[in-house]
Amino acid sequence: MAQWNGKTWSQIKVLTPGITQSEFGSVLESLQCTSQRSCWAVGEYEDIDDATVNEALQWNGSSWSLASTPNPSGISSSSDRSALVDVACASANSCWAVGRYASSSDTLNEALHWKGAAWSEG
Repeated sequence: MAQWNGKTWSQIKVLTPGITQSEFGSVLESLQCTSQRSCWAVGEYEDIDDATVNEALQWNGSSWSLASTPNPSGISSSSDRSALVDVACASANSCWAVGRYASSSDTLNEALHWKGAAWSEG
């Protein structure tokens, strides 16, 4: 990830959850900032069970941390998929992330809400 300071771009180290073996992956889809010290990046990563699960990273002005996110439909096997594709914030304490999840043969919409302390299903 790169950060613009008004004059130049600089590379920022970003967490890559799930990268413990070469076959695991992590993808960020969207970024939203309410200030220089409050940003969310969302996407998906492969967990230890090879399921693709929601990913939400929070920026505090100096580093990224992985936030806990619910995964709908009991995501638990390698055939299950859950991915956040966009995030929008009205303030640092009110954000919505949207995406999709699939289990078996159905693909459905999902929405998560950040209320300042935790992500919950919307």
